[in-house]
Amino acid sequence: MNQTIRLDRHTWTKSHCSITGAEIYCPFATCAEVIADRWSILILRDIAICNQRTFRSILENNNEKISSGVLAGRLKRLTDIGLLYFKDDPAHSQRKIYCLSPAAIDLVPILLDMSTWALMHTSGSKEPIVLPSNIERPQSQFSKGLTDRLRSLHLDPTGANALAASLIALIDFIITDARLEIGCLFHKMRAGKNRCCRRRGIEGDC
Repeated sequence: MNQTIRLDRHTWTKSHCSITGAEIYCPFATCAEVIADRWSILILRDIAICNQRTFRSILENNNEKISSGVLAGRLKRLTDIGLLYFKDDPAHSQRKIYCLSPAAIDLVPILLDMSTWALMHTSGSKEPIVLPSNIERPQSQFSKGLTDRLRSLHLDPTGANALAASLIALIDFIITDARLEIGCLFHKMRAGKNRCCRRRGIEGDC
């Protein structure tokens, strides 16, 4: 028997706007409900990375020595929220084989990014760890812009000055762009006036 309960975001964390009272859905809060639980992440790791797909294989091979009760509870939870489903093992009538749902597969790259972050920032080694060349994913344009802005605001001891400098640079850009637009518009108006004069037979610069 296959069993899966689809992930429905409308049943997840919601809040209400203090002004309008409208219901607000926050994807950050929803994701936190999944990845903030240590055992759930480790079980997903064991299934996705270590290919341990039965209750017993996860229990016996888990590096963190998860208990049978915790494992049973987390497998049920991951199934209930739609990250796992199970099918019967044809070699054993009472054994279940756990499978990743499409939502869980989409979560795996995020777990790899989390492991990369841990190796870079929280490793117990005093020496820098050389990461595998193929584990890092390129940042999106939005992500790179956001992290660059956060570095300038949070890592620079004169963050306020950096923000002021950014605002000044933005104002200068707007002013320069406006000047170019005005110059272009004036050039077009002057060219149009000269064409009009030529059609009327007026010589020289009118």
